[in-house]
Amino acid sequence: MLFFVTYILYLNIFLTRPRHAAIIGIETARGERMAFFSTGMTLNKLNILFFMRALGLPMTPQQFVELDAREGWMGYFNLREALADLVESGLLNSIPSVLGESYVLNESGAETLKQFEKRIPDSQRSMLDHTAKENREALLIQRQYSSTLKKEAPLEYKVELKAYENEKAMFELAFMVTSREAAQRVCDEWSAKAPGVYHSVVMLLQS
Repeated sequence: MLFFVTYILYLNIFLTRPRHAAIIGIETARGERMAFFSTGMTLNKLNILFFMRALGLPMTPQQFVELDAREGWMGYFNLREALADLVESGLLNSIPSVLGESYVLNESGAETLKQFEKRIPDSQRSMLDHTAKENREALLIQRQYSSTLKKEAPLEYKVELKAYENEKAMFELAFMVTSREAAQRVCDEWSAKAPGVYHSVVMLLQS
């Protein structure tokens, strides 16, 4: 029997700009569907979705940039473009957080990844899983503690330290130091020593 095959090209959520690689669905008259995609920007987006699922945490644009620089994933401009496309396509949500704008994987992104993740080479998936596990604790700590310094006047630097729980500040401390170096040391040590500082302050005030 001669089957007439109808090829239906549908606009995939990854196809946000014509110059990008795209996932194309080909559906036959019998309802059989196959998916094809080429490497390039589309694979970059899949890698981001896979990493976000493996990590299980929101990430800021700056955290992505720093991680990309260390891991050599796709380069700054490709990364920023891929993130923007994923948000525009409704696969990542951009949300406010204690660290500023952050990206989170949403239901549509998770479902899309589930459909196409096998297109990511096994070695790449293993690497992304490893990177997520290796960096999760450090990224989580960044969401729990923040520190800033600001020069107020000559020999006056204001340090602000915060500890968060469930995206809400539960402890804040601000004071002045006389040099940028001293202020920077305090900021650098804050995440490691914050629990002890908080406990000491509470115990001192309760004594």
